[in-house]
Amino acid sequence: MNKEIVNNLQRDLLNAKQRSDTWPTERLWYLRTYLDTSWETIHTQHQDGASGSTIVAALTQRVDTLIQALYAEAVEEHGEPTGFAVIAQGGYGRGALNPHSDIDLLFLFKKKVHEGDPITRAILHTLWDAPFPIASLQRKTTPIP
Repeated sequence: MNKEIVNNLQRDLLNAKQRSDTWPTERLWYLRTYLDTSWETIHTQHQDGASGSTIVAALTQRVDTLIQALYAEAVEEHGEPTGFAVIAQGGYGRGALNPHSDIDLLFLFKKKVHEGDPITRAILHTLWDAPFPIASLQRKTTPIP
């Protein structure tokens, strides 16, 4: 999966949003279609004899694409945050996301954790609706003495 797939998913989400009367349902449909289609592609690769490392890399890229699209969508709606990062952890962060693994995300704030942060909320709520098993943390950076 590549930048074109990320761009296509972002475009589909934006187009759905412009039709606000069907936005929530259509948005979730686009996300689930992407997830189902990419899962089927990866499953076919597995059945055709792709190595375990190839499958794990494809599963990781699948989620990377989703997170990037959700982040871009949230920034489009709420503006670019400052002092903020979304960091993959665990197997996902190592680039080794296995089938049916949870997605470990760290939402890192430079100074203060913003409870109810719209970017964090948009990403997490969408992943829950998709549905994906999520493990998430919100932390602020602390200076190293």
